[in-house]
Amino acid sequence: MIETRSAGDGWRSWSVPWVVVIGISLSLTSCVSTEKIGSESSSGDFPNHSLTFILDQLPAYPESLNRVKLEAMVAVSSPEMEGQFTALVEVQRRDTLFARIKFPLGIEGARVLVTQDSAFTFDRIANVVYRGRSDQMKEILPGSLIGLDMVDQAFGFYQPNREQPWILKSDQTKYYLQSPDESIRYTIDPNLWRIEQIQLKDDAGTVFEQRWFLDFREMDGVLLPSRMVLAQSALDTRLSVALRSVSKNPGAFHFDLDVRADTKWKDLLP
Repeated sequence: MIETRSAGDGWRSWSVPWVVVIGISLSLTSCVSTEKIGSESSSGDFPNHSLTFILDQLPAYPESLNRVKLEAMVAVSSPEMEGQFTALVEVQRRDTLFARIKFPLGIEGARVLVTQDSAFTFDRIANVVYRGRSDQMKEILPGSLIGLDMVDQAFGFYQPNREQPWILKSDQTKYYLQSPDESIRYTIDPNLWRIEQIQLKDDAGTVFEQRWFLDFREMDGVLLPSRMVLAQSALDTRLSVALRSVSKNPGAFHFDLDVRADTKWKDLLP
């Protein structure tokens, strides 16, 4: 079970870490723009690939993953909570996300439904549904952002902005793309041509967020990281998502909160 050290505003321990997961910190979305790269032609093998060649190799998000079902084991550690759970997720990318949250011993503690303009979290233990706009969920959960791009964030199909001047470096095995102000750095594996790490720094040069995409393997015909780790040092928070399975273009979805007749509804303040 998830152990909660402090959970305010009526939110039970299970609901807070799950919303952390389905948001998975959208701060990277606004930071993935940096400056214009030079137009050096590609020549030779690693470590002599050009910037243009490297960016060309990073794959875009596959259309085959626009509609997926996935199962993941989620572990979270923060001053407010500590524990792990299983998430069974059905996603129509950027349209609808539905998740069932199971604790150890198979106990289903929550169901979550997110659409383009609404969000619902059904605490099955307290028998309460919290409902409101997605942005309201963000406001009551500091440090986490709820959104429809969970799969985008978890699968790591980032493509650095070509309109910005990246600084390219390498060591014996990896390439590193760094913005001129050093606020963002990508670590790229030239064997897989996938981003392995993203590091973000604040204006003072302090690392405030890191994300790792690890243990890449083929799932239903697509190369995906089987583990994603997010660390936010300022919040003393670490989140790990281990993908157990991914099914692309599955059968019918069932976006049903399964609310009972005696369930209480709590509307978030406008």
